Amino acid sequence: MSIPLRAGTVFGPARARSSYREFAPVSAVAACTWEGVPGWFRTLRVLPDGCVDLTWDGEAIRVATPHLGPARYPLRAGERNVGVRLRPGTAGAVLGVPVSELAAAGWPVPLEQLWGARARHFTNALRGLDHDLARQLLERQVADARLDPCVLEAATRLAAPDADVARIARAVGLSGRELRRRCHEQVGIGPKSLHRVLRFQRFVRGIGAVATGRVGLCAAAADAGYADQAHLSRECRRLSGSSPRALAERWAAHGEHPG
Repeated sequence: MSIPLRAGTVFGPARARSSYREFAPVSAVAACTWEGVPGWFRTLRVLPDGCVDLTWDGEAIRVATPHLGPARYPLRAGERNVGVRLRPGTAGAVLGVPVSELAAAGWPVPLEQLWGARARHFTNALRGLDHDLARQLLERQVADARLDPCVLEAATRLAAPDADVARIARAVGLSGRELRRRCHEQVGIGPKSLHRVLRFQRFVRGIGAVATGRVGLCAAAADAGYADQAHLSRECRRLSGSSPRALAERWAAHGEHPG
C-alpha cells in the first residue's frame, strides 16, 4: 500500500515508475478507492488519517488500522495494489470486530484472521480481476455494513477545527464515556485522538501551498486549526516523525512519504 502526500507519478532508481491514484466512492462507507504501483522495493512511511484500508496486493487482503504515529509499510517491485479506504467510524461495522482490538494482531492484519473462510472466498473472487474490477469488488464487499449513525455524525463533527468532544457527545445523544467506547469500536481510536489526526490531515491536504511558498507555516497552522505554529510543529513530529518543513520539502521533491 502506498499513500503518498500527493497523487500522481514519480520516478525512482533507474527511472522506475511509481504511481498512485484515488477514485471517488460509490457507497457511503468508503472515503475512496485507490490504486498504487510501487515501482521499486522500499518501505514507505504511512501517515495517520483516521481511516481503515482494505488492501489487495494480488496475494492477500490486508487491513491497515488507524495509528497515532508514522507506520511503515513494505512495498515490492512489480506489485500493483488496490484498496478501499473506509470512512472514520465505519470499520468496526465492516470488519465485525472492535477496531481497537486489532492493534495486538500486528499491522497490517490479514483479513483471513478476522473472516476465515469468508476472506478466502473473497480472495478467490479477486484473483484474475483487472484492477478496476478489483477495486469495485472491494467496495461492494463493504457497502452493506450496518453503521453506527452516532459515531458517523461524531466523526464528521470532529473534523471541524474547533471541535469539542464533550459538546459533540451531547449533540449526538451520547455520554462522553459512551462516545469514547463506540469510537474505539468503530474507528480504532478515541474521539480526541481522531480530532488530532483529522486536524493533522487538514494540514497535509494544504501542504502543497506551503511547499510552493504560497502559504507560510504560521498561516497553514491557523488554517488547519492549530493554536500556533509551535503547536503544529509538535503535533506534526508526533504524528509523522518529521517537522512540517521537512514534510513540505518531501512534497516538493517527489510527493511521497519518506521510507
